[in-house]
Amino acid sequence: MTYLLRVVNNGVDAAPAAALDLSAGGATPVLASASTGGCTLAVRCELGTLARGQEVAVTVVARAGTAPIALTARASSALPDPAPGNDTAAVTTPVAGSAAPAAPGPTPPPPPPAADLTPPVLGALRLAAPARTARAVRIRTSLSEAATVTLGVQRLVPGRRVRTACRATARTGRACVAVRPVGSLRRTLRTGAATLIIPARLGGRVLAPGRYRLRAVATDAAGNRSRPRTLTVRVTR
Repeated sequence: MTYLLRVVNNGVDAAPAAALDLSAGGATPVLASASTGGCTLAVRCELGTLARGQEVAVTVVARAGTAPIALTARASSALPDPAPGNDTAAVTTPVAGSAAPAAPGPTPPPPPPAADLTPPVLGALRLAAPARTARAVRIRTSLSEAATVTLGVQRLVPGRRVRTACRATARTGRACVAVRPVGSLRRTLRTGAATLIIPARLGGRVLAPGRYRLRAVATDAAGNRSRPRTLTVRVTR
């Protein structure tokens, strides 16, 4: 018996780590394939990230026994579905020579959703306008999902190397760049384009003219952390 199933992302956002889980009561799956991703005979198909409106075809071939085949399918993704009512489907297929199928019982509860293991993607950092001392600095970026972004600010000061350390006050030694922590901030941002605003005073001090290094990391609700993004800026008067 061959079944053809369609998985469609009808949401407004991409569906990361999409999957389709199937059970075929009364039959033994012998083949499972998907137009995107891959399947096991368990049967579970890992479909990857489905863009908005994207459709994936899944084919399952099952060897029938003597009883009717009860096929149940459930779609899921790492992004919670605001309309989960259309995530499951079921069908019972009579088998020639078998007894009439019994009246269907209550639908079994769906398996728990898969754990969210997909880290957010934080876009490159870029200045929205030239950075000026005693003024707020606006940094533009983007997010693949809602997350909390932590932005650290360090001042880069010319210095001289003394043994293994770079000291801004040293007068001899090889030239180096000393790194001085200035402060940090945290902001919860939505999916898509985002702006981080560094206030005119950070850590109780005005950003003095000079070079600064910014480092940002995004953490989603499941605790997954993005790859860090850095940007070196010059603050002028």
